[in-house]
Amino acid sequence: MARKMLCALALAASGTAAFSGTSPFLMFSSSQLGKHEWGHAQLATSASVNSLVSQSLSTCPSDTYILVSQPGVSAADFENRRVLSYLGQVFNHSDSETSPRVVVPEVAGLVDVQAISRQLQEKCKAEVLKADASTGTIPNQNTFPRLVIVDLPLLPQQSHERAAKLADHDSFLKAVVTSLGGDKYAVLFTTTPVVESDAPSSQYPLQPAYEMDDPYAAVMHTDLKRNVPVHADDGKLGSNLPLFHTYQFLSPAIFMGLLVTLLLLLILYVGISAVSSLQVSYFAFSKEMGPSGQKKQQ
Repeated sequence: MARKMLCALALAASGTAAFSGTSPFLMFSSSQLGKHEWGHAQLATSASVNSLVSQSLSTCPSDTYILVSQPGVSAADFENRRVLSYLGQVFNHSDSETSPRVVVPEVAGLVDVQAISRQLQEKCKAEVLKADASTGTIPNQNTFPRLVIVDLPLLPQQSHERAAKLADHDSFLKAVVTSLGGDKYAVLFTTTPVVESDAPSSQYPLQPAYEMDDPYAAVMHTDLKRNVPVHADDGKLGSNLPLFHTYQFLSPAIFMGLLVTLLLLLILYVGISAVSSLQVSYFAFSKEMGPSGQKKQQ
């Protein structure tokens, strides 16, 4: 079973271009982990891996927990078995019942290392110890249970330096497990995906940036640009001027409207004056009662 998992890891290393932005996750222990339903999948999400780890460590099966964080690693870095000799020996162990292990070559997302550490500290009452990979310092406290945090530095970009650094990290991890592991230990090897700036040039060639060939881009549409600073300065200067210098109270539209209103008022005045100048006598509306009026009625 372990050989199949190692082959799956090698296959994932050859197909890293198919799953960009993923990184492997490894977990092995000398004691039986908690009950969980997990198949050795080629690809998994970070949420499922976090759930798996939480279930596996729910019963606090070990005395020493070694939490390793290696940033900028892909499955292609595990292709050379000679570089990772210790991890290769662990994965080639045939007794999977006494030494359970989980290998996920491609994990989409980031494994929550802080949640794992918090669970071990709160539920398992593990004391936190730190191992410094840069100086090779390994703590020697004999308190149990304990959580050993190993933060490995970022790998270089050059392929030969990268392989040498991986070998150093593998040797340091073996020394930590040998010194602090004891009879009951669990190792959780978490990684982060390789970003483009950290990728080795031999495996991840950088594409040249696209530049638009437009020699007139700087001189076109300059007439559409808005002179915002000039208008801002005008506003600041206008705040100190008098009222009639700052605001415009008579525009052409208002001027034409006033002229039309004046003309209409003049016409109305003439009309009212003409109607009021009519003079009609009161006898124009009275009946004639004399002989001439009686003749008109006949």
